[in-house]
Amino acid sequence: MISDFKQLGVNDSLKRAVELTLTGSQKDFPVVDNGSLEGVLTQTDLLMALADQENYPTVASAIQRNYVTVDYQDMLESAFAKLNRCDCHTLPVMQNGKLVGLVTMDNLGEYMRIQAAMSN
Repeated sequence: MISDFKQLGVNDSLKRAVELTLTGSQKDFPVVDNGSLEGVLTQTDLLMALADQENYPTVASAIQRNYVTVDYQDMLESAFAKLNRCDCHTLPVMQNGKLVGLVTMDNLGEYMRIQAAMSN
């Protein structure tokens, strides 16, 4: 799980999302409102919103509200299966209803490569 991640607020501008994208390696961002997860802004959705900013004035107007989460106690295999089923790149990790991290396909791939190298 990635525990050092950036998040956006529902009223943040698309400009803020661009700034976070350009200053880091994170592609998708959880979007919260008063501590509650409202959705996920994917890189694809951000790019589409930037092309049509008139209809997408804030992050909230561009987020995916139908998102899949994983519990912090779920096994790696469960997270991997959920990522494959939802055809998404990022899963918010929840603990007692609170956002505590992210799991990404890249993150899982890195973990598996490290585990394979250590077992040799």
